[in-house]
Amino acid sequence: MQENRCGCGALLFRSAAGAIAGQVDIKCRRCGTVNSIRPIEARQHERRERLSGEDACGFRPKR
Repeated sequence: MQENRCGCGALLFRSAAGAIAGQVDIKCRRCGTVNSIRPIEARQHERRERLSGEDACGFRPKR
């Protein structure tokens, strides 16, 4: 289980690895800060898709 905490140290929630599929906004019960939590895995997956195939800027390294 992964613990997700606010900047003030209060426990916001616990989750299994990969349990969060999209952005979650949760308000801290202690300090009132709204915390936005996004999954790391999804961002890495999107990045790999963008880098595969033709380069968008047209740059081709010399061989």
